[in-house]
Amino acid sequence: MAIVTMLAASAPLGAQQQVQNRNGSTKPAPTVAPTQTAAPAQPATQAIPDMARGSFIKAMDTEFRQRDFNGDGMITRAEVEQFERNAAYAKAQSANRALFNQLDVDRNGVITPGEFAGLVPPQNTPDVSIQMSRLDLNHDQNISLVEYRTVTLGTFDEMDADKDGVVTDTEYRMSQENKMRARKGR
Repeated sequence: MAIVTMLAASAPLGAQQQVQNRNGSTKPAPTVAPTQTAAPAQPATQAIPDMARGSFIKAMDTEFRQRDFNGDGMITRAEVEQFERNAAYAKAQSANRALFNQLDVDRNGVITPGEFAGLVPPQNTPDVSIQMSRLDLNHDQNISLVEYRTVTLGTFDEMDADKDGVVTDTEYRMSQENKMRARKGR
């Protein structure tokens, strides 16, 4: 059954398992090359505890019972799917709790707007030098309404090709095309 393969793959890799002979003596189980799994490999520095065959069987039986929701001794596809859904839900809940704890800086069980703002990383100061040089006509690092209107009305007047005080869709498109040609000509 596939569950046995799945359970065997989930056992700690490299664990010393014992094989019991018919006469009752034990010897180390033959090593088998581990199969590729989605789980990350354990760090080489972490010791893996020995596991006796009996302990492995006990762990395997426990895992089987966790998946056998109706207790009939058989695991159906639906039960495996439900187990996986439950595991994913538990993992998401754990991640939510961890995030809540990370945001609740004062540990009062409430996330304030200030703490919630911690979700958004601080932003770098945007470079507005191009806008300032274009709109700040007297270069005093302030843009007055007069300066803003002067520049934006100048742009409007450039787009209003027939000077009738209305920028039509055609005039706007022509203006954009002229800007593109001017950029390409540089």
